[in-house]
Amino acid sequence: MLVLVFLAGLVHIGGGWYAADLLKRDGLDVRPWPITMDLKITQVSPTSITLKDPDDPNIQARSSATFGLEWPGGYGEISGKPKISGDLVTRHWTPVQSAATVGTKASIDQNTKFEATLNPGEQMVEFPSPLGTMDARFYRGNGTTWAVLVHGKGARPPEMERMAAVMTQRHLPTLIINYRNDPGQPQDKSKQYGFGTTEWRDLAAALDYARGKGAQKFIIGANSMGGAITASYMRRTHDSDVLGLALDAPMLNFERTIEWGAEQRSIPSTITWVGERLATMRFGLDWSTMDYLSKPDWVTVPTVIVHGTKDLTVPLTTSRALARRSDQVELIEFAGAGHCQSWNFNKAKYDAAIAGLVDRATD
Repeated sequence: MLVLVFLAGLVHIGGGWYAADLLKRDGLDVRPWPITMDLKITQVSPTSITLKDPDDPNIQARSSATFGLEWPGGYGEISGKPKISGDLVTRHWTPVQSAATVGTKASIDQNTKFEATLNPGEQMVEFPSPLGTMDARFYRGNGTTWAVLVHGKGARPPEMERMAAVMTQRHLPTLIINYRNDPGQPQDKSKQYGFGTTEWRDLAAALDYARGKGAQKFIIGANSMGGAITASYMRRTHDSDVLGLALDAPMLNFERTIEWGAEQRSIPSTITWVGERLATMRFGLDWSTMDYLSKPDWVTVPTVIVHGTKDLTVPLTTSRALARRSDQVELIEFAGAGHCQSWNFNKAKYDAAIAGLVDRATD
């Protein structure tokens, strides 16, 4: 019996060490978001495109949702009901940047926005932060209530263009910010993401910049880890100038998010627990500082959360829990949508959710 206990202990320590390494690599370390060119363009016309999807089925490509399709130097949009024949998927096609070529490898992009371009009326601006000057995208608008939007970990500001479209339709001046560790921006000396514990200062700096340009009140919108940054800012500042929050699949509890990711890898919960404890010792993690769920005192204004039911990155259960614990929170779920894909699966419903928040907060 003692031998079995000893062996089980060794397995859990070894497995926990490996789990802690995964946590650091996939959760904490700053590194480029991987792009997998797993689709091959086999046929293209002005209005349709056929993709070969030979390995594990690409759920996004085979769905009826709207997604971007990118390849080196090019970009377009797929939408509508798919026609599927074996490993061939045909979708409605709208070119955006450059022509698609048969034989080219491509990848799904949920943002439907070519990163290198600006939309009409959009301009680049700079704001000072504690680490140095940072870039932001800006739309002019009317009035003194601004929208300030915060993207998720490993993503880029263009992912917030979907939310920005709703804000600009309401004529709000809209600022889409970068923050520390983004490509081309000042880097944190830790070379790690803080899940709000450090990045909130960059959001604070962006709001101060906006105040210097005439802003008096704010709607903050955020995706994924941007939700953690927003929660951390609200908890630390209790900013009375913020009128409302619009959050897309917010990361509300880092520990639960790690456990959800471990479930997707079929890592036993006991090994995950050991890995989390080892991560505390090895990397100095304080889980409580990245928990915005247990004590939702930061939710002091009308808040809407949109969250997909098939999110494999941030657990929907955390958004449900926050909605139960705060009467300020309205949770709107999107059937079949993955992480930050609510817009992709139902644009009209997404736009209505964000617009409703803006109208309630500014009424």
